[in-house]
Amino acid sequence: AEFRHDPAKMPPLAARLAVFPEVHDAYEPMMRLTVPGSESVEDYFRRMLLLARELPRRHPDQTVALFSHAASVALVAALTESAVCAAGTFAPCGIYSLATEDGGATWQLESTGDTNQPHVTRNSPTTYAWGFQHSRTAALME
Repeated sequence: AEFRHDPAKMPPLAARLAVFPEVHDAYEPMMRLTVPGSESVEDYFRRMLLLARELPRRHPDQTVALFSHAASVALVAALTESAVCAAGTFAPCGIYSLATEDGGATWQLESTGDTNQPHVTRNSPTTYAWGFQHSRTAALME
């Protein structure tokens, strides 16, 4: 869910495997970016809406773990059908838990990722829980 992702800046698989050997080389992404260059804020939100629709279709009746960064509160907002600023903040190594009991038609927030205190003993002083309300693009989302 990289925000303003630019596929051209992604290192090739061999370079990524040298740094992150746990990367699964047969991984097939659910979506492929078709926007050349860095995607716009609007395109990012469109992609999160599409992912919210595709997730239950691709993984019906399964538990799915997603690893991402703070901008993924946009996916939380898309799944819970809430405003992106209302989705809150995502702490470094924060963990959100969502559940659905109707095949992905509706999602319930079980716990937020606005803190990492239960599992992180020390944070860098330069990182913090972030949400779109901290973004220059917040005015676009009102």
